[in-house]
Amino acid sequence: MLRWLTASEGFEVVESEVDLAARRTEIRNAVLATLEEHPGQPTEHVIKRVGKKAGTVREELKKLEIAGTAYRTPSEYTDALGRPRTCSGWFLSAHAGSYAVPLPGTTWDAELSVPVARPAVPHPKGGTGYEGRPTTEAAAAGQESP
Repeated sequence: MLRWLTASEGFEVVESEVDLAARRTEIRNAVLATLEEHPGQPTEHVIKRVGKKAGTVREELKKLEIAGTAYRTPSEYTDALGRPRTCSGWFLSAHAGSYAVPLPGTTWDAELSVPVARPAVPHPKGGTGYEGRPTTEAAAAGQESP
C-alpha cells in the first residue's frame, strides 16, 4: 500500500495489518521448521537457513524463547572444515506443537464457568477448615472456627 507524503510530495510504502500478520506467520513457521529440521544450530545458522532479515529472525527467536516454544543451550556442531565447535544452539521445547486441553466447563479462551470444588477435609496443620468448619485440633479443644 502507498501513502502520500505531503511535505516531500512523494509516496511511502506501508504494509497493511493483514500483510504484516501473514509475513510474521510465515517467518515464525520458517523458524520453527528450521529448528525442527536442524536442532542445536547457533543463531547465525538459523538466520541463514530461514533466509530473512537477521533482525526479524532474531526477534522471532526471542519471542519463541519467551513463549517457551524454543530454548538455547550449549550445543556442538561441525563447521565447514569439519572441526567440532561449541555454541549456544537453538532447540524446540518438548511441548512445542502441543496444545493445552481446556478444563471441563471452559472453552479455549473463556474463564472457568463451573465452581472449583474444594476438598471437605480441613488442613491437617491447624487453622480453619473449608466452609467455616473447625480443624480437628480446634474441634478437639472445643473451639469454634472464626
